[in-house]
Amino acid sequence: MPRICFVIMPFSTTASCSEEEWTWILENVFKSAVEGAGLDYECRRSVATRGNIVAAVLQDLNDAYVILADLTDRNANVFYELGVRHALRNRSILLAQKAEDIPFDLQAYAYHVY
Repeated sequence: MPRICFVIMPFSTTASCSEEEWTWILENVFKSAVEGAGLDYECRRSVATRGNIVAAVLQDLNDAYVILADLTDRNANVFYELGVRHALRNRSILLAQKAEDIPFDLQAYAYHVY
């Protein structure tokens, strides 16, 4: 059974990416890298549904083996979910399209610019 790599990233349009571009990044950058590495990981992000999406996200944050958090454009939801993950577990990987999107207090953690 594969381990879960849960991706925290914006869904809707931000300053640098449209909704379609975020989906493209998920599918063609993150998912292809994680699942193509041959380490038996399944890469996914939350699915927008009716009802209490927060409960589902909290469950995913707790259950995932590792988290990829894309901090590009400093999306508030991404920071909220990353904070929850930090409170629950370790194994979070920070990413951004530019280093300026990594806040000062998170620069002590390893991060990757893509």
